[in-house]
Amino acid sequence: MWSTRLLLTGSIVLSLGAILVIAPGNIHSRDRHWPRKGSLADARQVMLAAIEAHDELVMIGEPALDAPFAEPAYPAGCSWLSETFSAPALPGWTTSYASRKMVGGRLELTSTSGSYLGRIAHTFNPGKFFTLEMNMAKKVNNNWMGFQPFNDEGPVFQIGSYRIDGFGGVLMRDGRAGMLFYDWNSYSWCVAGAKNYGAVTKIGIVYASNRVALRINGKEVYKISGTTSTVPDQDTVWLIVSGSGTKASFDNVCGR
Repeated sequence: MWSTRLLLTGSIVLSLGAILVIAPGNIHSRDRHWPRKGSLADARQVMLAAIEAHDELVMIGEPALDAPFAEPAYPAGCSWLSETFSAPALPGWTTSYASRKMVGGRLELTSTSGSYLGRIAHTFNPGKFFTLEMNMAKKVNNNWMGFQPFNDEGPVFQIGSYRIDGFGGVLMRDGRAGMLFYDWNSYSWCVAGAKNYGAVTKIGIVYASNRVALRINGKEVYKISGTTSTVPDQDTVWLIVSGSGTKASFDNVCGR
């Protein structure tokens, strides 16, 4: 049963600002990135119609240059999730609609589907406020790549008209990064705070009692302010590659 377990109150900014729809809805499934029926061209028409109806929506641009890794491994202290992808078997991780392999001590994840999100999933249930951060680099970006902790049962946030099950980070094919979320009202993957922050080598999300914040290369660059004493209920994290053939490297996943 879907329920909104947490409504941020107090000083919350009810507007998320300019929202980029990167996977338009009209279906009832969060693991698809295009509508259930029709071709890719049809899906683009759905997106264009949404953009015409809402001036704040913008299209995804062209591919950007690859961003190399520039960060060392995290030190000890990743209490809620610690993964350096040093074991090929990857216990606890489940792969869907993607292929995976280890390259230079990093996970290389490649989407194998044009209709579903390629991803690798792990349980993630801190039960407290947390920061989740990781190294991520683009190899081939045909659509977008990123990560998201969320609640598998449905929304835990309501901000304006958006019903959201969790927030993460995304790198789009034009080089912009932003805060990733899934809207259960429109069944769409969306991005807030989309901007070119330069070469992205580390991306993360902060859940705190007074904000949810996007971290890029170790710095908070965008946030949704608010106050709450209730810890958002999260139980799963996805590392995502969207678009057939999209390939990304992930490393040093740290939940603390």
